[in-house]
Formats: sequence, C-alpha cells, structure tokens
Amino acid sequence: LTKVTSDIVCSRCQWPMCSVECQESPRHRMECEILASRGLVPSIQNGRCGLYPCITVLRVLLLKVSDPQGWALIQRMMDHWQERREDPKIQGGIKVMETLFNQRLGLDWIEKEDVEHAYGVLKTNAVDLKDGCGQALFPQSVCIMSHSCSANTEPVKNPTEKISLRAKRKIKKGEELTIFYTDFLESRHSIRKKILSEWKFLCQCERCRDRTELGSNFSSFKCACGGYFYEDIEVAASGQITINNLWICSKCKKKSNLDENYKRADGLWEMLP
Repeated sequence: LTKVTSDIVCSRCQWPMCSVECQESPRHRMECEILASRGLVPSIQNGRCGLYPCITVLRVLLLKVSDPQGWALIQRMMDHWQERREDPKIQGGIKVMETLFNQRLGLDWIEKEDVEHAYGVLKTNAVDLKDGCGQALFPQSVCIMSHSCSANTEPVKNPTEKISLRAKRKIKKGEELTIFYTDFLESRHSIRKKILSEWKFLCQCERCRDRTELGSNFSSFKCACGGYFYEDIEVAASGQITINNLWICSKCKKKSNLDENYKRADGLWEMLP
C-alpha cells in the first residue's frame, strides 16, 4: 500500500507493484495470470495510471469464479446504482471497464450488470487504507455499519486483513454501533454534500438534527450581531427535507448565501497537513 512506481514490477505480468512481496500475494495471482496471458502492461505517468481503478473492480469480479461465498456477500451489498447511473461520467467509466474486461482481457463471463454492481459496492462500502492508498471491503462488519457524525466507534489503526474498532464513549446495551464515513473535522455543510454525493442519503444523526451541533456551533459562521448562521431547511409534510442555499441568523434573522464562504473554508481545510 505504498506509492506505485516503475522501480518494482511483477516478474510475470510486468505490472508495477508497491513491493516484491505483493507479486506473490494470493490476491494478485489470479489477475496476474489474466494480465500476463493478454499482454496488458500499463504505463505510469506522474505516478498515476488510469488502469489501477479497473484492477480494484476486477478483484471484486474475480470472486464470482474464485470464491462463490465471497461473491454471494458482494451480491447482497448495496450499490445505489439507480442513483449513480444518472451520472454520464460514471456510465462512461463503466463502459470502458466492460470493454477492457470482455474484449481486451477475454473475460466474457463478466456482464455489464456485474461491473455496475461491483463499482457501486466499492463506492458505497469500501474502507480507505493508509489515507486512500488502498481500499478494502469488510462485508460482515464495517460495510453494514451506519454513519453518524457523532459515531460511537472508530478504527484503532489502519485496517489490514482485519479491522479493529474501539468505543469512543460508553455504548448502551442494544445501541446501534456507528462509524464516521468522512472526517469529523469537516463542516456539516461539507459532510452533508459529500455523504449525499457518495452514499446517497441525507444524514439525520443526532449532530445533524441539532442546528447548534450539540451546542458547539462548530460549522456555523458568526453573524455581526453575535448570532450564528444556520441552514434554512424546509421539512415537507411527507418528511422530505429540502436544503436551501440560504443560511439564517439565529439572532437577527438575516438571510445570507454562504456557499462561497464554505468553499473557501473547505479549501483551507484541505491545505492543512
């Protein structure tokens, strides 16, 4: 799970690896045989290669022939494909992968629906390893845990073959175990947008339902009058929530569009080491 360069390559398929040990990994063996037999070798430019995300999806798809029980777990996992299919870029990426697997690699047993589902499962359920250097699926634990902006568990360290969680506070008997899908130091505005985009739901955890964020006002800009700006949210009779691009001051009731303010704040957050 280190940066891939052209310094170390697999002796069989010639794909750049992050270590010599990785070429002997059971996870690489099956894909290695396929890549070597079809002579597909990637090129690394500026430390990046567009084919590696396809390998991530391929590893999931290979469970269909190598591990029926594992594939059965994948099939039961959510992919949110009905929502993701509306994005033309995603549809284009799926078409590229389908062509790569079926025609270039000769894997005619892979169907378009398999590619869609594997991609959606990874986007919905994968856990980042080493700050995004890799991804892993834990279908019987983390993948079925709900998000909460005031989660009661967190990973102890970077996951490997296993993932260890610890309690962040006392957990009552029968209470649902939750984790944080994003970084809890981001603003609620940023978190909501990211969760809606990636996981297709509007967070309604304890922190998000409380406009003061449990009394912290962590994500709220302060008005000149001394009040705090809170999102102007409408709740229809059906329970459907509409988030307007307006924030209203808790004290003077002034309304402002703070989109640009949050963009600048998020930009500053991303610059922090």
